Amino acid sequence: MKILLNARDYIPFFANQFVEDDSEDIEFDYQAYNDLINTNRARLHGFEKYISRLHDSWIKGVEVKDDSMRISLNDFDTHVFADALLEKHNLKIKHEALNFPLVLTFSGNLSYRAYTVVDGSDGDLKPMYIGTLNEELPKTQQYLYEQILELDAEHIKMAFALWNWEGKYLILEVTANHFNLEENQEENWNTVFEGKYQEELEYFENLRFSAYQDMGIAQCRKILNQYYAEQEK
Repeated sequence: MKILLNARDYIPFFANQFVEDDSEDIEFDYQAYNDLINTNRARLHGFEKYISRLHDSWIKGVEVKDDSMRISLNDFDTHVFADALLEKHNLKIKHEALNFPLVLTFSGNLSYRAYTVVDGSDGDLKPMYIGTLNEELPKTQQYLYEQILELDAEHIKMAFALWNWEGKYLILEVTANHFNLEENQEENWNTVFEGKYQEELEYFENLRFSAYQDMGIAQCRKILNQYYAEQEK
């Protein structure tokens, strides 16, 4: 099948993840991208604060029904912070209970397609047949990256890099008239921790969204220690 796209041109925001020859910079206008997001912030319903912050989130399901697509995630950063809290207080809660849902929904004139990354091609992308795509979507298990390709008052187009445990990457492009975000992390946090540790979660979220930083387990431990040290003052 003919190669139509290269990651450098199609998804420059995260193309470096799929380009083997990184000897020259990939052109991307970050100021224009920020302007696009800020101008259309109301259309994103809060998703703008998650851009580049959902890496490694587990995909709980991709559901296409009628004229909509729902991408359900377990928010990785919140999950890791919960892990640090279990460790800090020696809580006996099963790891699989730490599911902190975040749902992205596209609807209205929905269309979607996907590409696979051609091994050893330095960023070439091969179109995937729609039948194959519909078979592969349920197999995706990890959310990696996203780029908003187009956004205005009438429609939204986004591209996502997804991954499965077989080591396969899938670049999913979704276009629709409407986009919505459901943030259900706090609801399940209250269920898992029986209404406790809400202030710790709020403290974590304020730091998480105030500036970009890696929220690995070491950072989450540091945030907890910092929170409790402030409470003692």
